[in-house]
Amino acid sequence: MSKHNTSSLGYLPIKNIDILDSAINRTSNNNVIMPHVCDNINKFNSVFAKYLSSKYTYVKENFHLLGKNAKLGYTQFVTIHNNKSTNNKVIVANMVAHNGLPNSSSERPLNYFFLCHCMNIINLKILDMFNNDNSSKVEIHAPRFCTGLSKGNWKFIEELIKDIWASHSVFIYER
Repeated sequence: MSKHNTSSLGYLPIKNIDILDSAINRTSNNNVIMPHVCDNINKFNSVFAKYLSSKYTYVKENFHLLGKNAKLGYTQFVTIHNNKSTNNKVIVANMVAHNGLPNSSSERPLNYFFLCHCMNIINLKILDMFNNDNSSKVEIHAPRFCTGLSKGNWKFIEELIKDIWASHSVFIYER
């Protein structure tokens, strides 16, 4: 595992570790929310979404159930792992913040306003998880989102992570 100095980043970047294995292995002590960005046209086709659906097909199936209801700003939560002995979970958060697909009229399909909204919805989910069980800790484990098809600016997204998820343990996985 390659770790970087986190004092200036506000989160821990992790390289060459499988995000799904890492998140599931942490459920003995913590709940994990795994956010990533989805489009609003029912494609579910980012690199991470394809990897996720290859391991957990029902995450993609649940997203497709939204169909045209996958409005920008909506966040869908799907549990992919439940540690029965500790009642800790890994929950995927499908954040709908990607408007359509890249084309000549849309240089950046990522909508930062709706990304911020979705990230705040995750804060509310974490508060709800704490209210239901004060003994559980919630961590955020995410791929480096919004930099592929979404064409987002990672430096700006890093700032959003530091601002919006400052009170949480955040782990960003890079391939």
